[in-house]
Amino acid sequence: KVQTTIKSIMQQANLQLNATRDIEESSEKITNEVQQISALSQEVYASMEELSVEAENALEQLKLVDDNIQQTSEIANNQELLARKVNEHVALL
Repeated sequence: KVQTTIKSIMQQANLQLNATRDIEESSEKITNEVQQISALSQEVYASMEELSVEAENALEQLKLVDDNIQQTSEIANNQELLARKVNEHVALL
């Protein structure tokens, strides 16, 4: 009977040892996956920062284009006004 009890205790200890090893392996896998996720998160954050800078640059370019359009419009208006004045002077001659 004592041998059966010892054998049973040894089997339970072996099962617990195996379960502990499984838990350690799972913990290691989870730790590795968390580290990979963290690295990917840092890459995503860096990419978002780059995109933000690019978006700011694009906005600056759009502002410059808008300024150029306004200047071109003003020049066209001034040329139209000048053409009218020239036509008025020609009509007076």
